[in-house]
Amino acid sequence: MGVNRFALVLVLLLLQGKEVLCNTVPPFPLNETVQRARSALDGAAIQPTGLNSTFYLDTIEKIVDFFKQHQDADGRIIDPYEKKEIQYSTPTFALATAILVAENYKGSAGELVGPASRALTSSLTQIETASCAQGTCHFYVMPSMLAYSVLKKSPLVSAETIKAWEQLASKIDPEKSYDKKGNNWDSVALTGEYLRYKLGLSNSTEWLESTLTQQMTHFTSNGQYQDHTGYKGLNPMPYDHFPRKYLTVMLEWGYNLSHAENLSVLLPRGAFVSLLMQSPWGELPTGGRSSQHQWNEAVQTVTYEIYARNMAKLGDLVMAKAFKRAAHLALKSVRRWINPAGGLFIVKNRFDPKLRFGYQAYSYYSNYNLLTASMLATAFLYCDDSIEEGPTFADAGGFVFEIPDFHKIFANAGGMYVEIETGADPHYDSTGLTRVHTPGVEPLIMPTAGTAENSGPLSVSPVWYDDLRKQWGSVAQVGYEEHVNYSLSVTEMSTTSVQFGITWDLGSNSSYAYLDEEFNVTPKRVEGTVFVTGRYQNLGYMFPAFLFDGKTNSSLNISSSADPSGNANITVNWPTKSTQMFQITNTPSSNNVALPCDCERITDLESRNGYLAQIRCTVKFYNETNRLRDAASISYALVPQT
Repeated sequence: MGVNRFALVLVLLLLQGKEVLCNTVPPFPLNETVQRARSALDGAAIQPTGLNSTFYLDTIEKIVDFFKQHQDADGRIIDPYEKKEIQYSTPTFALATAILVAENYKGSAGELVGPASRALTSSLTQIETASCAQGTCHFYVMPSMLAYSVLKKSPLVSAETIKAWEQLASKIDPEKSYDKKGNNWDSVALTGEYLRYKLGLSNSTEWLESTLTQQMTHFTSNGQYQDHTGYKGLNPMPYDHFPRKYLTVMLEWGYNLSHAENLSVLLPRGAFVSLLMQSPWGELPTGGRSSQHQWNEAVQTVTYEIYARNMAKLGDLVMAKAFKRAAHLALKSVRRWINPAGGLFIVKNRFDPKLRFGYQAYSYYSNYNLLTASMLATAFLYCDDSIEEGPTFADAGGFVFEIPDFHKIFANAGGMYVEIETGADPHYDSTGLTRVHTPGVEPLIMPTAGTAENSGPLSVSPVWYDDLRKQWGSVAQVGYEEHVNYSLSVTEMSTTSVQFGITWDLGSNSSYAYLDEEFNVTPKRVEGTVFVTGRYQNLGYMFPAFLFDGKTNSSLNISSSADPSGNANITVNWPTKSTQMFQITNTPSSNNVALPCDCERITDLESRNGYLAQIRCTVKFYNETNRLRDAASISYALVPQT
């Protein structure tokens, strides 16, 4: 695999804080944030993950060992629940298994070379005849090419078999096998086509170049990919990193055609932005369709292993170690969800897979287990165990930034990580503070994600009783469809405290046009305050209390304040000795006396991860005879503990 040297030079310039411009690439909006985050790495302390390349193989083996039992005589992988071949399960099985054969992991090469070979033969046949399961040939070609490149070197594979593969691959017609979708599917297919070209199995780049020309229009100046496949064209977070991973592999294979210069600028930007957005639990940001699936983290391992190796080649060991740790954090996240019955729980919950809890319509046990395994196999190909872990952006923090194209704000202070939705896709998420992660505390209870606004809005967000409309309102329920506007202001950024404010312009969604929220993120806690003016009968905060992940129940304690202190506490305890406390710390006063806060469990709601209790903590600060019209504020603190 050839490395694009030009791309390495551009990465080095980026790290030096120098703006790299091409004719069609504007300046990098988050360049200063990247430099700030990099400078914060000096002296940051970490707890090493203890992982290395063997853990990739171990995770892959657990998935392959389960699915080899579900291969038919033709080499296809049959989903154990759907009883048929699902999407790209067969080629991803071929790649994952090929890696185990090449490494003779646990002495399995002799046993697995047959299943791997049959799967590859089936995959190439399906691509060549344009008969891929559910029309997903786009996803067949790259894992098939990687599997071929690995297996053709094995002494266990006959020359006749290799020749048969080459004949099939050489007859693939991209115009017949891949209809252009105009989304991430095309980036996946064109990457596979470039690998086919580099392997000498195609003599034309016309299709891939014309397809890539259209795909380049999806990139933002931050190097992120806008998939536009969410509600009304919203951009799901998983399909930002997903296509970039494929194109990054294409660059590693030496892509040097018409779009090489722009990709060499944009893809490094995207890699560094992803590093900024990664949680200290190694998780990809949540938001939009396909969120909370294990492949979200597996896709990171590929990008980060590649950049760890490339940073080391450039002599920047600080960033090499940062990317290496980010890859290991992502791998560690995947390994949290190993299913003792075989494979992985494909979504971050532990419900029986036959229930399809938290699944998308296109989520199946076979396709998303094996997609994950194939990504880990790709990461293994680029893994360099000589590179040690060092602090990464998720460990040190010291920044806050917004990404308007994805309706997100991220903040991190010393490893306390915050993700805020500013205009949620109502089919999947709620607006407001949806994620807080910190090392050592079970991320599910922090919280880790909200609920779909359409089924019941829930995030950490201001809530009020609209006196004019005679109904409850909240920031959580004013998503993208309501066209809520906001503005971000930043007052402090350091590794010990990140302070910022959001002004929510509610427009016609409330009788009261504006809410101001202030946040203070520290390594130990997250503090928030809402400021209002107007005739609010009740004002407070909503909190999502995690209840059940399909296997484990939390214990929930709700304590309202009946005394003048105004404080109220909600405590969520997880059996692994993790606790999340949500505390109302300051309430409005009347006649210099703080008003009491009442917390109640309104309802229980379903999320991708399990069940959440919707807790509403509010203060009633006027009545019909004593209408308080002055500005008021209510504050809370999120205090995770182990």
